[in-house]
Amino acid sequence: MLEFKNLSVGYDQAPLQKPFSLKIERGEIFTLIGPNGSGKSTLLKTLIKELSPVQGSVFFDGKNLNSLSLKDLAKEVSALLTVPVKPELMTCRDVVASGRYPFTGPFALLKEDDEKKIDEAIALVQAQNYAHKDFMKVSDGQKQRIMFARALCQNPRLLVLDEPTSFLDIKWRLELLKILENLSGQGVTVIASMHEIDLALKISHRILCIGKGQISELSRNEAECKNQICALYNLSEEDYNETLYAGLVKKFCERKGEKPPYEHSSPGDSLKTHLVSFCPATRCRSLPPRVQATLSPTPSSPRGNAPKTPKDDSLVTRKDGFANSLMVQGTMSNAGKSFLVAGLCRIFKQDGFSVAPFKSQNMALNSFVTNEGLEMGRAQVMQAEAAGVEPSVLMNPILLKPNSDTGSQVIVNGEVLGDMAAKEYFAFKKNLVPHIMKAYNQLASENQVIVLEGAGSPAEINLKENDIVNMGMAAMADSPVILVADIDRGGVFAQILGTIELLTPEERKRVKGFVINKFRGDKSILDSGITMLEEKTGIPCVGTLPYMKIQLDDEDSLSTNLHTLRQFRDKKDEIQLAIVRLPHISNFTDFIPLQNLPNVNLYYVLEPKDLGSPDCIIIPGTKNTPEDLDWLKKSGLAELIQAQAKNGTPIVGICGGFQMLGEKLRDEETAADEEGRGSGFVSGLSLLPVSTVFSSQKIRTRVSGKVLGGENESEKDMAEKSIFSPLANLLLSGYEIHMGQTDFAEGAEQAYFSQIRDSVSGESKFDGAVSGNVFGTYIHGLFDEAEFCRKFVEMLAVKKGIPAEKWSQISNDAGKSASGMEKSSELAASDRTDGPFSGEKFTSLQDFKESQYNILAETLRKHLDMKKIYEIMGLSRESSLEGGRQA
Repeated sequence: MLEFKNLSVGYDQAPLQKPFSLKIERGEIFTLIGPNGSGKSTLLKTLIKELSPVQGSVFFDGKNLNSLSLKDLAKEVSALLTVPVKPELMTCRDVVASGRYPFTGPFALLKEDDEKKIDEAIALVQAQNYAHKDFMKVSDGQKQRIMFARALCQNPRLLVLDEPTSFLDIKWRLELLKILENLSGQGVTVIASMHEIDLALKISHRILCIGKGQISELSRNEAECKNQICALYNLSEEDYNETLYAGLVKKFCERKGEKPPYEHSSPGDSLKTHLVSFCPATRCRSLPPRVQATLSPTPSSPRGNAPKTPKDDSLVTRKDGFANSLMVQGTMSNAGKSFLVAGLCRIFKQDGFSVAPFKSQNMALNSFVTNEGLEMGRAQVMQAEAAGVEPSVLMNPILLKPNSDTGSQVIVNGEVLGDMAAKEYFAFKKNLVPHIMKAYNQLASENQVIVLEGAGSPAEINLKENDIVNMGMAAMADSPVILVADIDRGGVFAQILGTIELLTPEERKRVKGFVINKFRGDKSILDSGITMLEEKTGIPCVGTLPYMKIQLDDEDSLSTNLHTLRQFRDKKDEIQLAIVRLPHISNFTDFIPLQNLPNVNLYYVLEPKDLGSPDCIIIPGTKNTPEDLDWLKKSGLAELIQAQAKNGTPIVGICGGFQMLGEKLRDEETAADEEGRGSGFVSGLSLLPVSTVFSSQKIRTRVSGKVLGGENESEKDMAEKSIFSPLANLLLSGYEIHMGQTDFAEGAEQAYFSQIRDSVSGESKFDGAVSGNVFGTYIHGLFDEAEFCRKFVEMLAVKKGIPAEKWSQISNDAGKSASGMEKSSELAASDRTDGPFSGEKFTSLQDFKESQYNILAETLRKHLDMKKIYEIMGLSRESSLEGGRQA
């Protein structure tokens, strides 16, 4: 593979060591050790032709290195050196992509196979969550992983690494060893310099000692090996023993050049899968058939139906041979698509299938941050929970967050792309199809069933051109469709027939069934109409679903909560909790746990007359803090909130609401207008001594920590001054998703609300602010913590003077069960539920959600023709068709 003949290296024809000769075999991990300045890096630079030999030659596969062009060499050999790389205006992914340049033409245009190798290299070093960030704005450790991915991306037969563990933490040093061991097993030769002798002894087949002008291979005799290491680094026997090298030296000598054994198997087979495309096919190990199908360039279709390619060449069709799919489309918004998808996901999970939800494009203000710090729609998170899988941005590759009546922030693969007007986005969206199909194909390769959700109606003929979310998505995924209609809003037969009539003949063929949703009463009354509809359309009815009040996360603008929970009640034994209904309200799902507690009346306030005399006011998150703050002032609610705060009413601000509670808000990137807005400032409510500066950088992360107060004197002082002291030391968890940095005003007392840890960066930091009866925080989902939620409302109950026995009693009012679900003959299962945190049955919000998913699935099984749905999808599941379930 690699041979050095009488080789001597150095600079300006001055050799650093005596000439030596050596052969390295294919698949060997060969490590260079030695003190600083001994010539390790010089040897590696000579190997990649960055330097010329002072004497002798290097042969690669029998060819003199001098006979190979740099481009030809780059197709066989890749390198990771210690020289800092400073690319300008390049993302991390751009840097990795440069590893494919030796294989491209004169314009360096990347092909699909190149893109695949880039993505696999990024995934292998687990850099997906920062791949699109500026390379110069990530940490040194992250840069090192990116540069390693770049080297892997070249598909090398020889990998040259100069101090590859530099800047890496202990976890990633071990990960690197696992990756190198896998590469070695697939025939890739690795030659690396290392300063960590322990790692070199652990990973290497052979080790070369370089120092004092001499080069020698590390002996396999334990005593000689010890003497070589001591002489190389001028170590005394005491120094040697303190380094704990003795045990590793013994194991190294016992291996006699054999492949090192590995106890770390966590990546295991997954690493082999990732590395398949990095290595020539002749070197690949055998893989499971499912993985082979995933990697096959021309997989066959299990149903025998090749997807139709849209006329626009920029549209990408699904890769067939993966999951069976079903798409749920609606005759209108809020017809029940999201809940139907969630219920089907739970049914397929119960029936033993691996299942995932998918919505190519979601327009919502209720968003969520994944464990990788990426943003996705809340509805797909709810559906992922129903499916029993971790939420992933693959399930919602495009998220539109409206920030005005005519524009939205566009988020692609969890990262902000930018703000676009509706017309601009309509023209641009077809460019996002490759991202959509890449996400879909990955999900489809990893699951047996995909349940897709459409958006709005497929019959919106003014929006059908280049559609990427309804029938356009169904065509790309080659998925059958069922159409759901909302009878509660009237005209259900016209909804269904009108929608079908406005579809093209090809689109009609995809619709395999329709569902009537939200029906109340005797179903037999519908039978004649359903029969006529089936005759007119030729499409069967696969179910009539009852009106259900399932307590799960809603879509935002059409949520019934925002429009029905709007009444203050003057009750002495009930807590009145007012949520300000901001025009651009976001993540109102934060308050569902509060809404479900007994003796709590949670209501949304849109006008001053709605406020009443609340026991607490919460200003929620918003997608447009400055505009909503302006609305708050003009509506008269700002003055009322300030007056309530002065009278001692607890005031809470979350995210954008927290920003509004401060003294000033400033946008660094906007010029000031005549009224002082923009880079001047906008006055806040001045209830907290903080100011916020906005910028284009968006913070997205998951956090956990505790409420401050009580551990030291300053915190005790803060706790004594605040009515929120009962919350001190309670655990918190949730996520941050905001633009802007909030800091205490100069000279203000710095009373933070909590201390938290960023789970993405690992950073520990302070959050929020507290002042008397007002607190603000950036944490979404803090009320999901059962103990915090209980203590918060208990604090309000004590302040109001509600007797403890009344507070502890679970409300059994006929009009409102603890779970918030109506008792219904159509949904008898609702009689068996309690609200989260309120009784003995549920100890957490997640337990409560699980009960709701199971009730939803049970109801769908009762009212849907599941046998027909399985038939539509081309699936066979006899046990489930007969009503049985499989865990």
